[in-house]
Amino acid sequence: MHWHTLFLVLLWAFSGVESHNLTETEVLEYEFPKKMQESLPYYLCGYDGDKAPIWVRKFGSWDIRTYVAAGGESYEKMDIYYDQFLYRLRKSALDSEAKKFTIIDDLEGFGFRQSSHVPTIGFILSKFTKQEELVGKNMKKGWLLYSNFFFRSAWQIWKPLLPTLSQLVEVHGSKKETWEPQIRQSLPADQFPKRYGGSQD
Repeated sequence: MHWHTLFLVLLWAFSGVESHNLTETEVLEYEFPKKMQESLPYYLCGYDGDKAPIWVRKFGSWDIRTYVAAGGESYEKMDIYYDQFLYRLRKSALDSEAKKFTIIDDLEGFGFRQSSHVPTIGFILSKFTKQEELVGKNMKKGWLLYSNFFFRSAWQIWKPLLPTLSQLVEVHGSKKETWEPQIRQSLPADQFPKRYGGSQD
């Protein structure tokens, strides 16, 4: 697909994205089924030298398409779940001395099934835009690791819509030698997992 065509498709998909009407407090207090939480993993793994929280999200394993394609209640739960993730990032930053947070997004597993579904890509873009608006000023640094060619190409198209994130986030593939030294210089090894260059099991 020509990139100009892809850009128009993304804008069309993004324009049709719906959102819940819950308040921040309601979103933070929302309880999700254990199975959903286990299938959409993220966690606080430690703190950097400035005491800014470090988060890890296994974004590549998030089966967003299933929820988006199902629509209705399934879509709404995915919408709220994602926003709860964003609000938790912001809250962790505001509760810290640094007033910032760092995030490592693991994109391994984000394949054709997700990237070929236009409504799913539209949903993801809408959430990246919300992340830009909601937590952009509280983000210290972000790494998108183990990304594939499609995601990196899409990111280049999305960057004009995400001016803050595009300055703070680095997007890399699976070659650890190209990004591992940078992360090691930025974060204490005992505060993040071995998979990303740290020493945590």
